[in-house]
Amino acid sequence: MDLNTFKWLVRCKSGIFAVILILFFQENLVAQDSIYFLNGEQYTGKIVEDLGDYYKIELPVRNGRKIKVFMLDKELIYKVRRLDSTIVIYAPDSANPNDLTVSEMDLYIKGEQLATKMYRPWISPASAFLTGVSGAYLGFWGFTLPAVHLGIQSLYSPGFREKDSGKPLITSDSAFVMGYRDSARKVRNRRMAKCAVAGLLTGWAIKILITGLN
Repeated sequence: MDLNTFKWLVRCKSGIFAVILILFFQENLVAQDSIYFLNGEQYTGKIVEDLGDYYKIELPVRNGRKIKVFMLDKELIYKVRRLDSTIVIYAPDSANPNDLTVSEMDLYIKGEQLATKMYRPWISPASAFLTGVSGAYLGFWGFTLPAVHLGIQSLYSPGFREKDSGKPLITSDSAFVMGYRDSARKVRNRRMAKCAVAGLLTGWAIKILITGLN
């Protein structure tokens, strides 16, 4: 076999191998399902089994380096979008007249997603940090001060800001606004909790430093 014939065979084998890889990954991509949760989150995975009240699903973890199997309660899922169809899992409770309809739930989730993406509070987290620093000087029970502050702030939801919405036609819908405010409250509370802990640690560090210098 001469050198040119050998190179030609290598190119052919490489091309065949590439086609096999493309077909393999295409098959895996086709098998992906998009799962939309009631809390506004969205994941892409593969539903491997329908167990009635649960889905057995494979989801990529660690930036896609590993596949892990989860059991997902259908009560947490709004809809599943597959290659050839969309399955709406959510069903309003007919016995509860205040329960959101499917179309209202769709708007509610869009409001949640918008708040998660756009809402960035700073006044409440800053006050939580200062409260944490102050609590560090109140002795052993100082942690109760930021906890009380967080509890009071949690009693109300942030206002809806229309400037955050790129779809003004749906901003006035009550379900959309409710979803936005509920998600914004969760975002704010998480940030406040982190800032309160950071404030406590900072306050204790300053207190220890000052005591050491004296």
